[in-house]
Formats: sequence, structure tokens, C-alpha cells
Amino acid sequence: MTNIAITSSCNCACDYCFARSAGADEPIAPPFMSRAMFLQALDFVDRSGVKQIRLLGGEPTLHPEFISLLELALTRNKPIRIFSNGVMPEAALRFAATLPASQLSFIINLSASFDDPNRAHERAKSALARLGERVIVGLNISRPWSKFAPPEISDDIGYLLDLIDQYGLRRTIRIGLAHPRTDSANAFLHPNQYHAAGRRILSLSRRALERSVGLKLDCGCVPCMAPELLDSAFGGLSQQLRGHCGPVLDILPDGRVIPCFPLAGVHSVKLQDGHNANTLRALFERHLAGYREMGVWSICPNCGFRKQGACTGGCVAAVIKRFSSPRFHLRI
Repeated sequence: MTNIAITSSCNCACDYCFARSAGADEPIAPPFMSRAMFLQALDFVDRSGVKQIRLLGGEPTLHPEFISLLELALTRNKPIRIFSNGVMPEAALRFAATLPASQLSFIINLSASFDDPNRAHERAKSALARLGERVIVGLNISRPWSKFAPPEISDDIGYLLDLIDQYGLRRTIRIGLAHPRTDSANAFLHPNQYHAAGRRILSLSRRALERSVGLKLDCGCVPCMAPELLDSAFGGLSQQLRGHCGPVLDILPDGRVIPCFPLAGVHSVKLQDGHNANTLRALFERHLAGYREMGVWSICPNCGFRKQGACTGGCVAAVIKRFSSPRFHLRI
């Protein structure tokens, strides 16, 4: 998995966002990836044998050359996935709607926070209606019991399930955890809240299964959050919950490569023509290995899941916070 962040610009301001600074106190400069750097990033994806081109930001559709960059990506004959908040320029939306779902798909995060949430929400729904089966809806959990739909909606999962039926979206919901940034402050799901979040995910899973909708868990989830999800009745969730946390590789607009956005402050390298994903992951893994062994709790090294190789110890960014921040207290 490798992501190309073509812009740091965004039209929303989520308090949990771990991509806002990406390793710097000031916004990334330049805010938009150049065409030359994008071609270099595509070459890296090809050279690394990565099967999918994944574009993100910021809000990637805000790039002034978004359509041109998308056309370049299409020449690589790989499926393209775009991570978006759903509020995109009309030209970008119109072009995307002409491409088949086999070529282009979106993960649209409906937990985004906008200056004008009501208007933004209607625009996002318009994108869902026009993109249809190209869309997987998603939500990020930054607090275990907060609601992510618009203020007037009290039942977020039921609301998302209804959107899937209403607009013919892909029958999958992506659930992500809001991880801490190691180099700055953001709202995030504290490991002390993992169990409560796991109860919530378990409830969402049961309701989704009743409607023939699957859940896709993003990285950082761990088995102890909800061991019941390891049951075969929940299908692919069992494998997803086994705590994989490894260098994803995010390529920033300025050409730096980082392990992932939460770990942007740990280490970065400038993308070079000779690089490939395996060598960079190995490089980053050497910087993270000690933290990975520790786990987010002191009991992690002796946990049965860890001993069975079913967990890598949770989000490494949370581990680093545990040892670097005096206010990051863990209840064991």
C-alpha cells in the first residue's frame, strides 16, 4: 500500500486530522504536488509492484490540475482510489462520473467537519448520487461514542446504511481510528478508549451484516478491542483486526516519503528514482522496531494475541506518545 498526497489543501477542518501538518508546524510547501513529482511518484508505484494508485490530501480534488493528474494516472493501467470528503469541485466530479467503477473508486469520509456543515453535507450527498457504485463511505472514530453524521442525525450507522441503499453505493463501510500525531497536537482516540470503541464497532458490524453490508477496518485496530470480531461470522474482519501496523508510505506534495501521516515526525526521506517500497519500508521499520516491541500498554509484550503473532501492538504513534508526553497516561 502506498498513498500519493497530491495536496495539503483541504476545505474542512477536522480536529482529529493527522495529515494537516505532516511533520511540520507550518503547512506543507508547496501545497500542491507538481506534475513532475507526480510522475516520479507514479514511477515509484510501478517500480514497487503496487497494484493500486491511491490519491489523497488534504482534499485531492482541490488540486488545480486534478483532472490532468488523474488522466496521467489512468495511463498506468491500474485501478485508482481517491480519498475524499465528498465536497469536490464540479469539474472534478463531472470527470470522475464518466469513469467506470473498475477504474476509479472513492472512499468518502462522512465524518468531516466543515465551516458550513449543512451546505457541505448536501454537496457530499450530491457527489454520492452521481458517483454511485464508485463510492465506499467511511467514518473515523476519534471519540468512542460521538456521532459522526450531521447534527440532526442521531444514528450514524443506520444513516450510512440508508445512504448505501439510497444511492447504490458499494456495500462496504470503512471505519478508521483517529490516531495521534507524534509531532503536534490533534484529537485522537486514546488507547484507554479502545475497548469502548471496540464495543461500538461490534455493534456497527452486527447492524451492517443485517443489511448485507461489510465493514472494512483501517490500520491500527487491535484484537483486544473486540475479540468477538475474530469469530468467522464476521467474515474478513477477523484478519483485519489482527493489529497490522506497518509503514504505509505516504508521498507528500514536496516529494518527501513518510511511514504514515501520524508518524511523519519520526523519519522521512526524499523520494529518489532508485527507491522502491520494500527498501523504504525496511528503512522506516528499523526506526520503529523498538516502539513496536513495547506496544501501547505495558502488558502488550505478554498478551496472548502478541505471542500468537495476531497483533503488532497497536498504533506505533500511540506508543511514541506514551513515552514522550507527560499527559498521555494509560490506565492498565
